[in-house]
Amino acid sequence: MLRLPALVAAVTGDDGAVTGVQRTWLDPRSPAKAGVAAPRKALGRIHGHAVRFGSPDGTLLVGEGIETVLSLVTAMPEITAAAALSAGSLGAFAPPPGVARLILARDNDTEGERAADRLARRCARAGVAATVVVPDGGDFNDDLLALGPAALAARLAPLVRGAGGRGPQG
Repeated sequence: MLRLPALVAAVTGDDGAVTGVQRTWLDPRSPAKAGVAAPRKALGRIHGHAVRFGSPDGTLLVGEGIETVLSLVTAMPEITAAAALSAGSLGAFAPPPGVARLILARDNDTEGERAADRLARRCARAGVAATVVVPDGGDFNDDLLALGPAALAARLAPLVRGAGGRGPQG
C-alpha cells in the first residue's frame, strides 16, 4: 500500500456544516501534488460548497482551488476567502448571506473564465457586487511562486481595499 502525505480540507455550506472532504495527495520530496493518477479525491457533497478561510464580513474572495486561495491568503492574510474546488463549483457558488461583494479569483483558462462569468452574472442579478481577477500565470499559485507574496499582495491590494473588505491598511 502506497502512503503519502495529504492536504485534507473540510468542505462546508454557509451554515458551517461539513458537507464533504477534499483530499490532495502530496509529493513528500517536493512542494507539489503527488505524481499519482488521481492526486485529488473528494468525498461527500462539494459542488457549490467551499473550503472556507475565515468568516466573511461583507467581502469574500472566492477562488477555484485550494492552491489558488491558499496562495492569495499567503500573500494577503487579512482577506476572508473560500475555495470552491473546481471551475464548475465556482460557477455554482452562491454568495453567503451578508456578503455584499465577491472577488472572483479564477484560473487563467477558458473553463475558469466561463465559471467566473456565470457567477458574476448571478451576483449582478442578486445585487452582489462582483469583481473578477485573473492571474498572470495559470493560477494564483503560479503567480505567488513567480512574483513572491509581497508583489502579489501589492497587485491585489487596491482591489481588496476598494472592495470594502479588511484589506491592507496603507
